[in-house]
Amino acid sequence: MTGADGAPLRAALHALRTRLDLPTGFPPAVLAEAGEAARAPHLPGHQDATGLPMFTIDPPDSTDLDQAMYLERRPHGYRVHYAVADVAAFVRPGGALDTEAHRRVTTLYFPDGRIPLHPPVLSEGAASLLPGETRPAALWRIDLDTEGRTVATELRRALVRSRAKLDYAGVQRRIDAGSAEEPLALLRTIGLLREQQETARGGISLDVPEQEIVERDGGYGLGYRAPVAAEGWNAQISLLTGMAAAGIMRDSGTGILRTLPVAPDGAVARLRRSADALRRLVDRYAAELCLAATAGQEPPEWVLRALDALPKEMAEGTRRANTVERECVDLVEAALLGDRTGQTFDAYVIDVEDDDPAVGTVHVEDPAIVARIESGSPLPLGERLRVRLARADLGPSKVLFVPA
Repeated sequence: MTGADGAPLRAALHALRTRLDLPTGFPPAVLAEAGEAARAPHLPGHQDATGLPMFTIDPPDSTDLDQAMYLERRPHGYRVHYAVADVAAFVRPGGALDTEAHRRVTTLYFPDGRIPLHPPVLSEGAASLLPGETRPAALWRIDLDTEGRTVATELRRALVRSRAKLDYAGVQRRIDAGSAEEPLALLRTIGLLREQQETARGGISLDVPEQEIVERDGGYGLGYRAPVAAEGWNAQISLLTGMAAAGIMRDSGTGILRTLPVAPDGAVARLRRSADALRRLVDRYAAELCLAATAGQEPPEWVLRALDALPKEMAEGTRRANTVERECVDLVEAALLGDRTGQTFDAYVIDVEDDDPAVGTVHVEDPAIVARIESGSPLPLGERLRVRLARADLGPSKVLFVPA
């Protein structure tokens, strides 16, 4: 535990925000513009697709719902209807809200709250695909053959209305029990087909337990959470639309694509789901490029003007988000272990540094810790090891283990 009220950890989290010069709130002009946009969004030619009984799948406490879907069986395959929140309907190019989004780039997550990309009146309100509410969206229609291969793609602006806000565990229970109606049951069918397609093209998804921060009795702790299969199926639907968008931008000759470098030998890769449209600046621009290309039109001028600077902005924003994620976990680990210096634990060596095999990373099962280890000799990668906690503090050094 981190203490009855977690005060030292909260102070360290506040210091982290200050050190990284992160925003503490939205300027009045941004809030005013967001409020006006929420009342009167810009809806240029959105078609009525509210008849599609769409649903969202997110963690149970989520309110910034970016994506909704409806799945159908077709005579020779399947049809995926996938709605992505149309952020451009609420953000005026060059306005205060747009300028602030370029400053923030992405939503940042802390154990004691988040720093959103857009004001909550939009991200959790007017732009969120909440059940029973009519919302503007970029609506994909992707037809698949019986083996899950894409055979046709359509994208348009539309007004959609979600019928249900579902969560991963509930979806998994209904599918496993056979009680899910066909549009939801097809999530498994299509998800498995897309996983097979991923394997065929040499890809891989690892459903490994995730280290997560949990709130406990006014403080914070750490645990490992094993994702349910429905999360992977849902991710496959998201990946399907991402690949469709990438193909459209590639074929049109104008776009912005994210690529990943080859992982170095011995590296431990962390695979994460992509953030969604309300949470990343770049997705607003990618959506506009795809909408223009599928309509046979030139991209809006405000999109073209931003393209040269976007890669650098996103790289900096992603670096900042990764720093926040890593530092927050490190701080919770240090707080959790603060009074246990000198104690020994069972662990596994999960990584070693290429240039110094005596330094690496260990995975402690209980408590759920992943931290640095330093040894006087090469570490046994992949093997069980008894370790001793050498240091745990809320300063820059954080947690360090040594062989016991």
